[in-house]
Amino acid sequence: MIPSEGQVSLETAAKLIASAPSVLGISDASEVRSVLVHVNGRWFNHCTVFRVGTGRSTLTEPVDIVAGPVRLVAATFSAETITSAEILRDALSTWGIALPADVIRMLNEHRFGPGVVPKPWDFQETANINHHASRTPWGEYPCWVIDVYDKISENRSLAGPRGPFKNFDENFYAENLGAAVQQWVEDPFGRDSSAVQDSYRIVLPDHRGVVRDLQRRSNELVVTVEQSRPNTLTCGLTVRDHRGVQSRLQAPVKAGHAALALPPLTRSVELYLFDESESWCDSYTESEGYRSWGRAIAVMSDGDPSEVERAETEFSSTALPLMDLLLPPRYAGPRQSLAKALEYSTGTKPDLPNAAKEAICAVEGMARVVTGLRTATLGAILKHLKKAGGLDPSIAKSLEALWGYASNSPGVRHGGITAATISEDEARLVVDMSAAAVRYLLALDAGDTS
Repeated sequence: MIPSEGQVSLETAAKLIASAPSVLGISDASEVRSVLVHVNGRWFNHCTVFRVGTGRSTLTEPVDIVAGPVRLVAATFSAETITSAEILRDALSTWGIALPADVIRMLNEHRFGPGVVPKPWDFQETANINHHASRTPWGEYPCWVIDVYDKISENRSLAGPRGPFKNFDENFYAENLGAAVQQWVEDPFGRDSSAVQDSYRIVLPDHRGVVRDLQRRSNELVVTVEQSRPNTLTCGLTVRDHRGVQSRLQAPVKAGHAALALPPLTRSVELYLFDESESWCDSYTESEGYRSWGRAIAVMSDGDPSEVERAETEFSSTALPLMDLLLPPRYAGPRQSLAKALEYSTGTKPDLPNAAKEAICAVEGMARVVTGLRTATLGAILKHLKKAGGLDPSIAKSLEALWGYASNSPGVRHGGITAATISEDEARLVVDMSAAAVRYLLALDAGDTS
């Protein structure tokens, strides 16, 4: 089951842990680690973290290290064995091995109450779960963090020992309580804690899909993605330019990458990576004042008016490479055909007939996008555009001539019974004319042919 943010029962939290290896693509090996403090003659839980999918534990039995008034406890579990709330409670309270023998006996016999001794813990029946993106204090992978709460208020807010703490025989040293938490349980928010927190957390790394890199190339944001299984991933992008205009785009992840168009002066980026479930896999946020990775990926500085004008000119439709202008999903077909044409026309063994064929297909595909005539041939579309007055007669003649050449040359538009005989110069001319035609039709689609 894929988690969702909000409140969950302990029973649901247990099922999330059990299903995490298969659903989230992580290891079954898991660890529970606790930092205990000795206050008023008793050991109290300061911080416990149940980290699922560690995949690195070498523990064969519970670990119990005493470093003065601080105690470190750890044990391994199989995530798939945490199938109920009762088993989850037992795992989270592994630190109970530090309690006196008579207290452990009463734990087993359930003999607690005001007339005996207080319970060392009493978990609430519900917990809160939150989803964190990659490259956060929780680690390089996205993760789900479930906070479980102890109902016994007397177990927290006590003044903790100041430190430093040492057990050199166990190769442990921490200058204060926060440092002990940072080293032993790797809780990123426990570094500055000095009072007893009595916190319990479950961490489920999410390996379904991870944003590994973001690069801006001209007016394109290239997203590099890592995924744990061959599931379908899609990037959803919301951007705001320097005028405050918002745009929303989507692009599928193919061969570990997705490309999305950006406005010239992007001011904010909000990216989500999705699979088929209702919960996002990973996210990235950037604005003028916030960068979740700590470095700029897409935001450009305002600068003075001349800089803005220069940038707008640099990224205008007349200056951008044609392949960049065809990045929006609307132009996916023409872009693919043109890319094939360029590929076929280069290299040590160019395929000239196919280069010309794909170039003409790019023109035909763009013409279909412009007119909405999804099944018409280029010849029919040109007649339609001339009749509608949307195409200059001289340009129409040039495009008709290009279409005529493709139709009359064996092996270019249609299959031939003899080998195609197209020269390199002819192929280059067809590809160049087709590219110019695609750019013209692109401007026509945008309503700008000036």
